[in-house]
Amino acid sequence: MMVHSNRIEEVRMALGFYKAFMVDNQGRSGGLAMLWRSSVRGEMVNFSKNFISLKIEGDNVGSWILWDP
Repeated sequence: MMVHSNRIEEVRMALGFYKAFMVDNQGRSGGLAMLWRSSVRGEMVNFSKNFISLKIEGDNVGSWILWDP
């Protein structure tokens, strides 16, 4: 399924997520998205068309790097 930022924004709002970061599809190739709730803070570390890397911080989870290939 190809990911378009406007569709991910619709999904984010429908599911009640606080934030989202998207890498749009390129041509007919996929796309990526990360969504998170307000109970955690997400800070972009790095991204490309192949991965998204976020630094996650939260009261119950501490601080760690989430990498989604």
